Amino acid sequence: AKPGENGRWSLCPENAGRKYYNIHFINTPIEMAGPQGKEDPVIDPYGLIYVLHEEEEEVRKNNDKKLPLVFRANIYDCVDYTLTSEWLDDDFTNFQS
Repeated sequence: AKPGENGRWSLCPENAGRKYYNIHFINTPIEMAGPQGKEDPVIDPYGLIYVLHEEEEEVRKNNDKKLPLVFRANIYDCVDYTLTSEWLDDDFTNFQS
């Protein structure tokens, strides 16, 4: 893509390798620690996490997939991403969705 071809926010140089990611910021319960003996697991009911859009459904279903999101790119590659907030726009999120 040429600089600006996908809008003014696209700054990838014309001949650079390009990696595109569609990232969603979601609210989902996250198990912080499993059950220990008679103790219940420790769960954050208001967990906030970044996920790739195509993996969102799988991450919501599988606690083992609820990990920090990491990007990898080669030297001279351009990383182009879109961030979408899935937060509810309410007083819990301080109306910042």
